[in-house]
Amino acid sequence: MRHNEILIHKNLCAVGIAAAGVVDIKKGVCKFLPNCPTKWGDIPLTKKVEERTGSRVFLINDVWAMTLGEKTFGAGKGVKNLIRMALGTGIGGGIVIDGKLYFAKEGFAGEIGHQAIELHDNTSFILVGTILVDDKSTV
Repeated sequence: MRHNEILIHKNLCAVGIAAAGVVDIKKGVCKFLPNCPTKWGDIPLTKKVEERTGSRVFLINDVWAMTLGEKTFGAGKGVKNLIRMALGTGIGGGIVIDGKLYFAKEGFAGEIGHQAIELHDNTSFILVGTILVDDKSTV
């Protein structure tokens, strides 16, 4: 097998992808993945993976997936409203309102983002800002 071939199980029924960045879950598109070397933008990821696997593919933001897991199986089980924050290569969040995942029109709900600033004396700091949303789109 070549390095770029995918080994597909013949009984694979679906593929789930949790991507670290801004995604359009309805279109299956990675809008912006800031931690990828090329800063992927507008990549039709589900379409590409569906073509390779022949299976249905679902795309979601990685922290939204964690939030749904927490809501379904963890400490958030049985609650109507939940906020889940994650600190890793970025700062992200997932929001559940009235039992439904809140993702907003452009897919930025819960994204807090960061910008690393390196100073001339080789010290650095992180500037954090919240992205506000003004609609009530939910999954």
